[in-house]
Amino acid sequence: LRRDGYTIEKLALPVDDGVALPALLFVPAKPKSGARPVLYLDDRGKAAEAGASGLLGALAKAGFTVLAADIRGTGEYALSDKME
Repeated sequence: LRRDGYTIEKLALPVDDGVALPALLFVPAKPKSGARPVLYLDDRGKAAEAGASGLLGALAKAGFTVLAADIRGTGEYALSDKME
């Protein structure tokens, strides 16, 4: 997905138990020299600040590469309230 100043790649990172860890990689169009990558973890899930006006896009526009991942129990890993 291309946005103004950066792109977003959807990833599925393999983990030891065979369950893929869903993640988003924000890649700046103009990386900041010497900038360290940012790992973003949020109990609301990786998409919490992934919107066009969110923190992750702002970091990418500022030249930082950002990996936002869902930790167990959040985002795509969250249990549905409708599960019985």
